[in-house]
Amino acid sequence: MSSLTREELAMRCGSTSFDSMSMDYENKKVSFIHSFRDQHGTVLEEFRTEVHFSVLQPRPLTQSEERALLAFGLCHSTFVFLASAKRSQLLQVRAGYLSQDELAFFRPALAGALAEYFYLADLDLADFRLECCCDPPLPALLSLPSNPIAAAEEPAPSERENAAPAATAIANSDSMPPTAIPSSPRLKAETEADAVEATLTTLPTLPTSPRHPPRVLVPFGGGKDSTLLMELLGRMGAQEVGWVYFGEWVGSWEVYSKFTQLAAVSPAPTVFLAEQDTPCFERLKELNLLPDLPFQDYCASVSFYTFAAAFVALQQDFDYICVGNEYSANAINTTHPKYNFPVNHQYEKSFAAECAFHAYLRDYIHPRLYYFSGLQHMTELEIAKRFAAICAAKYLDLIISCNWAMDNDWCGGCEKCAFVFLLFAAFLPTPEIMSKVFGISSCKASDSVNGGGDDTLSPIVPGSRESLRGVYDMYDSERHVPVFESLMGLAGHKPFECVGTPEECLAALYLAYERLSSGSDASCSGASVTDAGAGAGADKGNGSASEPKPVETADSGIAMEQQQERQNAGKRLPLLLRKHQDLITSKGKEEWEKIYAEMRVVQETGHPSVPTLYPDWFKLGVDSH
Repeated sequence: MSSLTREELAMRCGSTSFDSMSMDYENKKVSFIHSFRDQHGTVLEEFRTEVHFSVLQPRPLTQSEERALLAFGLCHSTFVFLASAKRSQLLQVRAGYLSQDELAFFRPALAGALAEYFYLADLDLADFRLECCCDPPLPALLSLPSNPIAAAEEPAPSERENAAPAATAIANSDSMPPTAIPSSPRLKAETEADAVEATLTTLPTLPTSPRHPPRVLVPFGGGKDSTLLMELLGRMGAQEVGWVYFGEWVGSWEVYSKFTQLAAVSPAPTVFLAEQDTPCFERLKELNLLPDLPFQDYCASVSFYTFAAAFVALQQDFDYICVGNEYSANAINTTHPKYNFPVNHQYEKSFAAECAFHAYLRDYIHPRLYYFSGLQHMTELEIAKRFAAICAAKYLDLIISCNWAMDNDWCGGCEKCAFVFLLFAAFLPTPEIMSKVFGISSCKASDSVNGGGDDTLSPIVPGSRESLRGVYDMYDSERHVPVFESLMGLAGHKPFECVGTPEECLAALYLAYERLSSGSDASCSGASVTDAGAGAGADKGNGSASEPKPVETADSGIAMEQQQERQNAGKRLPLLLRKHQDLITSKGKEEWEKIYAEMRVVQETGHPSVPTLYPDWFKLGVDSH
């Protein structure tokens, strides 16, 4: 088959198609075949993507496992689809049958995930189409049981293997030859797609735990969220917990040695790997109809993780998939000015998507699977507070959240790096953050304490450690001010990154301001974070957060002296806090009071005021509160 040119693709492409999938048991990998097709359905060019698993049961796949891989492969097709989306917004499925009900899940799920690309490419999201080109298998044409998955025959759960103490458990399974995965019947009667919105907003029925103790699989992110979640699960008594890691390339787990160290000291030292391989990547770059827009950055990546986790959960006999998505992920970034569709960089982490994933896995994959986020009721700021209290001493120098990191180092120049500094600076001393997180061990006290700013004119370069040259306090770096102002909402919409809302950022700045302006930059680990409470300025008596007041004494001279000390301490504020002092002490304080009020509700009642999918055994109030 001759290769296309970019110009030919722009003229002839009618659709992107997910064509087939096959399992190679010997090499423990699944291969997905995708293609660009013309208006008549003729293949223009094929592409292969793969996912390699560290552990694979040496047996034929169950029907549920096939369904999980079919969903996985469809989501993986977005990697190919975006390279030609400027020409055609049609995505087709030929690898297996999907009912109208299933398409009603995937259409909004994929549209929400791809909205950012459509926004940047100036495409109308309403033009995105998804269709299945397969006829229903014969069994699906016959009468179906009312609960077809429950009636479907599945083998009994496999015997649990003893978890190896090493960071990654590798099974030595008997090899089986590469086998094409047959199309498996979709087991739910077809209905109209009118109830899509209800699917995304109506809470599913929450069943009781299938067994005790629960077996919980946690996607490994390497950052503060999944690490905190794993610690909380351990404190809740979850005894059978495992990690699943989805890597962007084969061998990525070995590159990030901090990941291995983090997993080894966590409550779940066993990690199941699922690492993708995209041999078609360079070819797709050649064909990309929008060369300035890297398609690989905008595909439905969280859906990859979700269905990879579902497959591993079925293979390894887990019941729950517990992710670390927070309440902040529900906020949209912006709305397209012409086509008026909302864009949420973290849509796949939102509660609407969580409900949809939860329902789809139970209805179409296996009723045993229970998908939920264990951090859904928390803001980013509360997560940082709890991490500082119960995780910092153990994990602070091991986490990595920088999207530019190609090894164990944060770049220090992107919005994600700035956001993590901003969160931790509300609760931890600056030298500790710069040293343990960013690897800046030396500190010029005169600069970092007195607001002298950074001592270099090197530009900010996301992805390069040059961004941290001469920087000992990111708040005191003139080069970093625009990055923080973007997070604060002062430079347009919220950045297209996995960061918190501008309101949360202002609240974090307020806590840092209160701590630093009072002359306190002591470590806030363990109970001290909880006792502070609430953070800066918490009035424990009435549960409200307010500005700290001078100690009341009969001697007014002492009060005046305290006020003078406070003013003198203000001179030591770093550059960013001085520049935006009025905004931070007004709007930032207001936003912190709102966040703290919700934290108090959970602390006092054990129940959040926002909806969640927490199962009955998932108890709040057992951690740092």
